[in-house]
Amino acid sequence: MTIPSFLRSRFFITACIFIAVGVTAVTWAMKLMDSTYAYRSPLRSQPPTAQEPLGHAVSQRMIIILVDGLTEATSQDAELMPYLQTLRDKGAWATMHSRPPSYSQPGYSTLLVGAWPDLNDGPALNLDYEKIPYFTQDNLFTAVHRAGGRTAIAAHHAFEKLIPLPDVSESFYTEDCNRAGDEQIFPKAMDWVKTGGQSLVLVHFCQVDEAGDILDGTNSPEWGEAATRVDGMIKQLAAKMDFTKDTLMILSDHGHLDSFGHGGPEAANLVEPFILVGAGVWPGYFGNMQMVDVAPTAAVMLGVSIPASAQGRVLTWMLTLPYEVLTALPDSTEAQQAALYNRYAIMIGTSATLNEEETDPVLKYQAGIERARENRLGGEIMGRAFLLLIPAAVAVYFVWKYRGRNLLDRILLFVLYGAVFTAVYMLLFHQTFSLSHVPSVSGLIVAVFASSAAGFLAAWLANAYWKRFFSEGIEAIADNTLALAGVFMAILSLFVAAHFVVNGTVVRWTLPEMNTAFFGLLSMLLILSLAVLGGLLAGGAALINLAAVRRSEGESGRSITAAPAKKSPVQRAAQRRKRTGRGGRK
Repeated sequence: MTIPSFLRSRFFITACIFIAVGVTAVTWAMKLMDSTYAYRSPLRSQPPTAQEPLGHAVSQRMIIILVDGLTEATSQDAELMPYLQTLRDKGAWATMHSRPPSYSQPGYSTLLVGAWPDLNDGPALNLDYEKIPYFTQDNLFTAVHRAGGRTAIAAHHAFEKLIPLPDVSESFYTEDCNRAGDEQIFPKAMDWVKTGGQSLVLVHFCQVDEAGDILDGTNSPEWGEAATRVDGMIKQLAAKMDFTKDTLMILSDHGHLDSFGHGGPEAANLVEPFILVGAGVWPGYFGNMQMVDVAPTAAVMLGVSIPASAQGRVLTWMLTLPYEVLTALPDSTEAQQAALYNRYAIMIGTSATLNEEETDPVLKYQAGIERARENRLGGEIMGRAFLLLIPAAVAVYFVWKYRGRNLLDRILLFVLYGAVFTAVYMLLFHQTFSLSHVPSVSGLIVAVFASSAAGFLAAWLANAYWKRFFSEGIEAIADNTLALAGVFMAILSLFVAAHFVVNGTVVRWTLPEMNTAFFGLLSMLLILSLAVLGGLLAGGAALINLAAVRRSEGESGRSITAAPAKKSPVQRAAQRRKRTGRGGRK
């Protein structure tokens, strides 16, 4: 059986290789995103057991107002939120710090469970309502319910799926995460605050986050107007509270970039306000704290057990706790932290040496958890790095073998490609090199493809002007185009390799390092875009070549079974001298 000449063409073969690489890249990218959305904590199936409550509540009722997306800077702006300044003067406040991913649902989970996103078993990224899992870990609502207290929540309906239904005594949920949703939530919250009877009430306002995500960011008028409206709602709720018995806690789930968006590891996304006013509170500014400190602090103030998976500390320096609680708290915290560490070490199959000289149980056991994680992760990284030794050696060999001006030129053209890509990606599509500005997976793909096409076109035209290969025929154009795309894909594969070494192929037992994972994902999409462009050009060259062969067959009446041979460099040089009228070297 004779294989058609165009199927044996190097252009067609290269097109097939490019398509295979592109399919691999997009499949890997999709698996990576799917595994991140589906991530669950190692503690999911066997959470640690809750300890006994300390008792001696210093607050009869705690009202937690969660202002979604509120930044620390806006919360301290006296013109936008004057009532929060009044509360700061009356109570305790601090600068709260979180960890990526800086999305709402991971933030909700961290606040209520008291554990970071890789342990709390909440969503790692924001999920659609029907896909949100219930908390499998002990949390503040469960602890209050277990102690016999009543709980209430007025919030966006994501909380309906997160908090187990038996742990919520009264609830009101809305599908609207905007001003309209807040106007539905506010009257219900007012009724509960006035009537009383609950130990824990969570009120969730969402319009500030909408202004930051959709209405042009923290510098927009809409952002300031939303913050001022929420400040007024807080003032009305606080007016119905008895601060000799009740405690008001005001906080946020994540920060915001000045432009718009959140989700990534940028510093602006990981700083939030924290204000505590009322019964059991020492007034003053107390510096920095962690988001995981919220749940254990609220639990001790309400006299219930610290959530079993909590990784934070009780902010005792902000509180007026009874002597009995202060003396019992170290042993209780030691038991809770030891149980958490032991369960985590069992579930990941790796332990660590604890610093027995450390007297703070939170520092001792959280350092142990981190070292255990690093021990397992370090072994996996070494194994993955070893797997890359052979392909890395092959790559180095070919770089050395084909070293020369062409390779250096194409690397410089990659710099041009990257510069144009970055300009279009950031200026036209308003994207950043993190998850913070990603409106959707489809939106990210469109931005990447369009920006990559612009960058490749710029590099291709610069290469054409530099090498002057347009006049040398279809084969020369295709050769240079494919070589350019191939070198670009090879360089981008280095970022994919870095992601593979640090994070593995997909997300499994721990969350990935966010920067390398995002650049790995972005590089996969860029490789796909270059594979499509290169594959189309190679396939197009093969078809043009086939048409030329058939036309030549028809004109000459002779059977031609192969594509015209490519001219040698000497022949091409002679052709250029003939065309330009320049003689050879004398």
